[in-house]
Amino acid sequence: MMPESLALRPEIASNNTFSPVLNMNANPSNIAISDFNEACVPQLAGLLYEIEASGAFESKDTLLALQVIKEKMANVGDYHIKIAGSEGIIFGFIIYSKAALSDSFYDLYWMAVRPLCQGRGIGKMLLSTMEADIRAKGGKSVILDTSSAEEYEAARHLYEKTGYKLILKVDNFYSEDEHKLMYRKDL
Repeated sequence: MMPESLALRPEIASNNTFSPVLNMNANPSNIAISDFNEACVPQLAGLLYEIEASGAFESKDTLLALQVIKEKMANVGDYHIKIAGSEGIIFGFIIYSKAALSDSFYDLYWMAVRPLCQGRGIGKMLLSTMEADIRAKGGKSVILDTSSAEEYEAARHLYEKTGYKLILKVDNFYSEDEHKLMYRKDL
């Protein structure tokens, strides 16, 4: 059954390809990073649902990510979306944009990898691709926010392992005992 958050988008609700058969033997060396295109939307929605079903995203996270994708499709804002995939299957994505009012900072909004594909270097590939793109655009630093919740432990570990430094903790931001953590990496 499709969650309500995805059924709100008619082009997604009419598409029944939410769970493509994944090649779990996929080698990251066979995975390519490409730019977003509208043909990716049904699979991106399915990926967001998988992550929501795993407990890492809440429905509001899925809705907000879908809104950003919709804005990208309408050429609203300065969002950049990169897709990690192989043989027509999307394994992950990253969404980022130049920070408002800054001449050299970029915000990382979302990075997600299918739960069954995590731990294979896909997130690291997405980060590396984003960072190279930002450097090419003259960007000098990346800022990201994440949660202190247990579900985000692997993501925090990846960020720290790839050079992101914790620069701010806002206690009880998301809820009691769930803090907002801000990371920065200078490129």
